[in-house]
Amino acid sequence: MTFLREVGPVTSTAATLLTPETAEVSLVIGGMTCGACAARIEKRLNLLDGVEARVNYASERATAVFPADFPVERLIAEVEAAGYRAELPPQKGDGAEGGTEDIDARVRSLRRRLFVAALLFMPLCDTSIAFSVSPSLRFTGWQWLMLALAAPVVTWAAWPFYQAAVRSARHRMSTMDTLVSLGGGADSAGGSAGAEAATSTAAGSAAAGPAAAAPAGGCC
Repeated sequence: MTFLREVGPVTSTAATLLTPETAEVSLVIGGMTCGACAARIEKRLNLLDGVEARVNYASERATAVFPADFPVERLIAEVEAAGYRAELPPQKGDGAEGGTEDIDARVRSLRRRLFVAALLFMPLCDTSIAFSVSPSLRFTGWQWLMLALAAPVVTWAAWPFYQAAVRSARHRMSTMDTLVSLGGGADSAGGSAGAEAATSTAAGSAAAGPAAAAPAGGCC
């Protein structure tokens, strides 16, 4: 296998244990969203007998030194069991460009979501402050305008967080994405309930207005 070697320098500190009886492999890791993910994968790999692994979140690579008779497929299976993806890096001219295209597509998708979220969040924030400071600026149905601006941010723009949170939940884990998803979901539910409550209150106040303005009966 061209990705294994028994001697020679490597960039990971795991190479300090490289001996003639061991081999070293580099794996491409997918699905990591924070440094805690890298630490979780590294801990799980290091629990394997004879394996010394280092995971780099920035480069999305794992470098492992292991006994020469240890199957690489076992390392890949262990990473996948933790809820992430792992594969051997493609050789030059053999799918290397495809890996670059996948990364570029992910970056474009995240950039597009960030742009839409920022475009909607700025007027949402400014309008919310204006309505809070000056209630006289409020108009009929203003709550639904706020909801319409917030909905794409907490749904479509935040969808990668929800995907990662569900993936972690399937493996009985919680990550940063879990906290973000719970916070976004709670804010969405609270915003919807608040909009409905405010609408009901406004309607009730309008209906009770004439009665409240009328003088109470009885003698003075």
